[in-house]
Amino acid sequence: MQNPTPPPYLGPFGSSGPGQYRLIPQVPLDPWGRPLASWWKRVVAYLIDSVILGIPLGIIGFLLVLAGVHQTCTSISIGGGTPISTSCTTSGLPMGRMIIFWFIALLVTLTYFGVTDGSNRGQTLGKRAVNISTRDVSNGGPIGTFRAATRIFIMDILALPFLFFIPWLLDVLWPLWDTKRQCWHDKAVGSLVVDLVGTGTTPAGIAEGASTQGFTGSQPFGFGAQSTSQSSLWFRLRSNLGGLVAGLVVLVVGIVLLIVLVNHEEHKVAKVTSVQVPTITMPHITIPSPGPVGSSTIPSSSPPKVLLGSSLTDDFSSVHELSPSEWTTNSLFLSGMATGGNESFTPTEPNFDKSGLVMSAVTGPDLFTGIQTTKAFVPAFTVVAKVTGDVSSGNPFGLFLVNPTRTEYVDIAGNLNPGNGAYGIRMDTQNGVPGYLGNTVLVGKPQVHETYTLSLKVDSSGTVTAVVKGPSGAVLGSADNIQVGKGPFYVVLAQWEGNPATEGPNQATWSSVVLEHP
Repeated sequence: MQNPTPPPYLGPFGSSGPGQYRLIPQVPLDPWGRPLASWWKRVVAYLIDSVILGIPLGIIGFLLVLAGVHQTCTSISIGGGTPISTSCTTSGLPMGRMIIFWFIALLVTLTYFGVTDGSNRGQTLGKRAVNISTRDVSNGGPIGTFRAATRIFIMDILALPFLFFIPWLLDVLWPLWDTKRQCWHDKAVGSLVVDLVGTGTTPAGIAEGASTQGFTGSQPFGFGAQSTSQSSLWFRLRSNLGGLVAGLVVLVVGIVLLIVLVNHEEHKVAKVTSVQVPTITMPHITIPSPGPVGSSTIPSSSPPKVLLGSSLTDDFSSVHELSPSEWTTNSLFLSGMATGGNESFTPTEPNFDKSGLVMSAVTGPDLFTGIQTTKAFVPAFTVVAKVTGDVSSGNPFGLFLVNPTRTEYVDIAGNLNPGNGAYGIRMDTQNGVPGYLGNTVLVGKPQVHETYTLSLKVDSSGTVTAVVKGPSGAVLGSADNIQVGKGPFYVVLAQWEGNPATEGPNQATWSSVVLEHP
């Protein structure tokens, strides 16, 4: 006698009396009479799997990516003597390590879903917890490892951030209105997700291909009935869990050992290169042997990789940005200048208004900030800058020429607070008092909200002429025949505060900076 055609899905409690069945309408079935998994069960299963994968991937991510974020302290000294500069910087997230972590996460995800979803059971740990299974739409059997891995890979591609997660959201919501309750990644590989609750289906029955059996009255879909203990959540999570957990442990341990080995090799290379420093000691950096400026080597008085420039023209009142090829706001050099003035370095943000570059990072005593050219300039040249002191508790502006080792420098700085003992626009050199505010007074009673033109002219012999002009262009003060040195020199626009009579904010607006050779 042939088996009758399967009725609509029978609930978990099957019959309601001898020969009678309680029908639950509107539950779609696969071609073999099994109910298709509900959207909510699929979501719960995916969340469980995400937590299971998140634990080992979180460990890997911490060891690989976050371990690359570290603080490095560097000291620079000449000929092994007393350090002239010490600075600590904290690195950001290393992009290379983040890319490696992304590939590792992809490998672990494809392996996990490929092995579990592609198995005879068609069940990840999440699917086993809610008793649903991934099956082939054409024959009801397993979909295999490759198709299962492709299935989850398609889902990951749809979740790429630059797509704003819109394709991924449509993909996961698609079963809510699809007649086969398929996501896009199901349709791409030809898979269905079926619900095993109430069908009498056992994982063993699925593995043996029993899905093609017909419907009988005593066993709703021809599968052996599950015992109560076998249908429990704990049984489904525990059964054959050991092998999968062992595999994940081996994979995670292998990746961790690889990360430790890579870090160890990086440390070995760093240790070797640090031994080869000849005159300037800097951990993990090899300094070339001394040589003349312009040759392929770096002079002993300069830090490594000094780039030489020809000219500089920046009109901050019309171009409201700093070119990264011309300026830097955070460097070991600027930090060293702060240390030389007995102050702490605080990076400035490149803020602009219609008048120009606004510098206001120094808001209290013993602070220093500034921007520095990325290239140094060889005399002879003249650098001219226009600046307005908007607020002055200490020194809202200073125009500097400083050689790479900070052993040669000259500056024009403005202290516009009449209550300070160092009130005035002054010139300083390496022979001046600490703090870069010298004894040579160029303007005795400068005012806030007035635009001053600061000029430093250096000839080929290293002699400087300093000039300050007022808003009308008239010369307010000057000094000449100042012996500084032959450089090369970085240009620095700075702001700092020592211990003023009244502590508080400082602000200056730089309109333009021009450096030209004769």
